[in-house]
Amino acid sequence: MLTTRQMELLRYVEDYSIKHGNSPTYEEMRVHLGVASKSAVFDHVARLIERGFLVKGAGRTRSLKIIRPQGRDLIRIYDLGFRAGYAAALTEQN
Repeated sequence: MLTTRQMELLRYVEDYSIKHGNSPTYEEMRVHLGVASKSAVFDHVARLIERGFLVKGAGRTRSLKIIRPQGRDLIRIYDLGFRAGYAAALTEQN
């Protein structure tokens, strides 16, 4: 399951890529997330790559690509994961 920040970053990369035809820079992702350093962005991107949501082109800038599992709507996939995780967290609190 993705964290809220990972989902936010994935949505941003997807929206940016559709609008501009390439992925955002790490600095643009940093500004979007509102974090102080790019190391947090590097960590989030690394986790998204490990979990199979992103792939990065070797040695190229703006080369992040979103992987869509078997043609499914990516936003629905990670929104469902978030909702399931949120519901589980609420259940655990009660």
